[in-house]
Amino acid sequence: KAGAGLERLSRVVSQLLSLARNEPEAAARVTLVALDLNALALEAATEWVPEALKKGIDLGFEGAAGPVAIRGDALRLRELLDNLLDNAVRYTRQGGRVTVRVAAFPRPTVDVNDDGPSLLARCKALLLFVKAKHLELLELAQ
Repeated sequence: KAGAGLERLSRVVSQLLSLARNEPEAAARVTLVALDLNALALEAATEWVPEALKKGIDLGFEGAAGPVAIRGDALRLRELLDNLLDNAVRYTRQGGRVTVRVAAFPRPTVDVNDDGPSLLARCKALLLFVKAKHLELLELAQ
């Protein structure tokens, strides 16, 4: 239980640092460098394999035939990929599938697909939970 709390705390701190790095004045100082999107996505997917395996999720990678040259900020792109993979692994059912795809044409793209519930379904579930908690609090207050 302490390990899960520490992991959650670490993730929150990481997200706060990410927000600070993406403030308008900080974002204006971003230096774009030549990157291989294929290699960056493969690295991110590979590092998420242990988490996927814990849930029995098939985490696959379908890379482009060769390097996919882009100009970008490796740290911010990696944070983006990690957030997408975290959500995909977190909300995909036990035994589900997550696939990272990279394409060079017609333009460089990376795509993270999962067979978990859609974002709309996740939002509906959250709203139902909040409504139930609200009703529970109202009953306790009476």
